Amino acid sequence: MQSAHYFGGRRFVAGLTVLLLSFSGLGTFTIAYPAEAKAEALDNGFSQTFYVNDARDIADVSPGDGVCATRFSAGSPAAPTCTLYAAIQEANARPVGESILIAPAPQIRQVDGSYAPSAEIDLNWNTTNNPTPQVTEMSLSMVADSGISGVIDADYYSRYWVKHNNVTLDFQNRLGWKIATDSGYNVLLFTGKDQTFRNFTKLTSAEAGIYVGATAENFSLLNGAIINPATSPALPSNYAIERSVVIVEGAKNTVIQNIAFERAYWDAVLLAPASNTSLAIDGLTIDRSRWDQPVNGGGYDPVYNFFVRNWSSAVSGNNILITNNSVRAWGADGGNSNVISLVNGTWNNVMIRGNTFTATVNQSVNPIIVNGVGATTTTVRDNTFAYAGPGNRGSTVDYAWVRSYANTNGMQIFNNRFVGGNNTVQIANQATTPASTTVPTFRNTMTGVAGTVTSANENTLVTNANIYNNSNGLIRTTYPTLARVIDVPAQSCQIDLTIAPPGTGGNAIPTQAIYVDVYLGRTTASGGDNVGLEQYLGRISTTQAALPAVFSLPYTGAGAGNVVRLQTTEAATGRTSQYSRTVAATGADTCAPQSWIKQGVGSAKLKAFLQRKRIPLRSVRFSLIFKLRSL
Repeated sequence: MQSAHYFGGRRFVAGLTVLLLSFSGLGTFTIAYPAEAKAEALDNGFSQTFYVNDARDIADVSPGDGVCATRFSAGSPAAPTCTLYAAIQEANARPVGESILIAPAPQIRQVDGSYAPSAEIDLNWNTTNNPTPQVTEMSLSMVADSGISGVIDADYYSRYWVKHNNVTLDFQNRLGWKIATDSGYNVLLFTGKDQTFRNFTKLTSAEAGIYVGATAENFSLLNGAIINPATSPALPSNYAIERSVVIVEGAKNTVIQNIAFERAYWDAVLLAPASNTSLAIDGLTIDRSRWDQPVNGGGYDPVYNFFVRNWSSAVSGNNILITNNSVRAWGADGGNSNVISLVNGTWNNVMIRGNTFTATVNQSVNPIIVNGVGATTTTVRDNTFAYAGPGNRGSTVDYAWVRSYANTNGMQIFNNRFVGGNNTVQIANQATTPASTTVPTFRNTMTGVAGTVTSANENTLVTNANIYNNSNGLIRTTYPTLARVIDVPAQSCQIDLTIAPPGTGGNAIPTQAIYVDVYLGRTTASGGDNVGLEQYLGRISTTQAALPAVFSLPYTGAGAGNVVRLQTTEAATGRTSQYSRTVAATGADTCAPQSWIKQGVGSAKLKAFLQRKRIPLRSVRFSLIFKLRSL
């Protein structure tokens, strides 16, 4: 049997004392105690491991000696305690090249002297949780220490400052913070390389939670929750974490993954300017995280709230990935702000992909708004935008699910799904510079929207222009004149489209090589919106000179009760058109789901071999072929 001892922040394993019994004579024996067991350091892949077993903020006695030990003792036998404050001090003082883990011990001394497996560190200091002589914040100048250009709100200082490279804070979901009054500063500042903060469930503050400084590189924030509680009765105004994560220009390759952000007072992720104006954020991934803004029920419902935004026009960034996140309920608590806002500055190689945006209230804001796009592509693709609130979302043409304006040359918006949002613009490109700005916008499907196109001009949307607003329209589009589902013979499973060249009016006729994207949607009588954009059927590659012509696409479903709409892309330039007029589809659905089984024996050589060897074995092959109905 073995027992684990925690001393000085290190974990040691010692053998249980063994009693050696030797009998001499009747009824007599002697007990021999072995020499003291030698300590054996736990091998967990880190050079140093410091286990926090004290929830107070107390300094380390001798930072750099490899032992996390405060001036206080606890336990039986008594041993110096290790606080988070002391562990970070010790880590910062270790030699270059060491890797360090800071984690909670199995039992943690609470402020009241009791012990428990979990603990919350009180951010509001007093003589109990920060005994005299009291420690100070580790960073006493966030401008100097984080590299930020100026103080944001009240983030003058930071309680903890992790400087050493290759430090991991693993709280194991057992260590966190609490706050009782609306006072304090930033909690954690990271400025080294290869630093990680993971597995935490309660990060709170009256101001900011985490700063990633200008010198930080490869910082990872993993598997955590930054959630302001819903309270009743109401807490004091502004009593909440206001900036969950602040990333300063100069930071490289920051990863935020699997983090729950909820009820943020201002920002989940704020991108901040550096004092060195030549710097930019270089590499930021926000992935598989959740941002939810339900009504707080407290007194700190914000005027603004953002998932990701830049603090000012001075902030720029490169290689920004915002992927696979769930975003919902913005504005439900009264906030009136955009969700992802990269406005001004210069933004290169931005990818917003695979996210789900769900609006639950009718707010005139933009889930995604971008301008100042740099030389490389900014892409918004494969996202779902849905309105799940009362009535119709929005009413003003400038408020869109996706909005770009000013200099957005090189931006592209495709493969997105829009659900709901009547009487509002789905995609708005109001680019002004340069005059020939190309924003390829294609293969976006929509349902529960409104909007038609006049037959005279294939670039003019009516009904408040609420599919696109000034988006595309640089070229005229082809349009359908006939759409017929082939129902004889049965199981043809195709739709034939007669496509005409662009009509008169509007902008330039596209160059010879073009792509035609085909969409289909239900009529109002069939339970749809008669817009013809519910389903993407496929892309046809053709030329201007080849039109009019008939083209076939695979399709399972009825023609009757649906309308078809087209959109054109100029192959040479990537310029895209507005949507075309619609045409009613015809034809019954004769493409029911079926399966075929083809049975046969093996090859002739195998069959001959089995006969020669007189092996009574039959080889059977099956080919399974399915045709499934489109959803």
